[in-house]
Amino acid sequence: KLDVLKEFAAYATRAAVSPLFPVTYLEPVGEGYTLIGAGSSSSQKQNLCCSKCKEVRFCGRECQKVDWTNHKKLC
Repeated sequence: KLDVLKEFAAYATRAAVSPLFPVTYLEPVGEGYTLIGAGSSSSQKQNLCCSKCKEVRFCGRECQKVDWTNHKKLC
């Protein structure tokens, strides 16, 4: 069970810190996109894409609203 968690060890600190401090950069996830709220249970089909930059995907409308202040600066 712990072997599976080792794959995520490099992201553990970042995941714990990022909600407290605004992230000033985007990290590619998968096919060159950034997925905000990737830890949610939403399916890929429900992901919302930023209509302006088309580079960031959100797990849902609520995640999009929460991240808009940060994303707006980079979009």
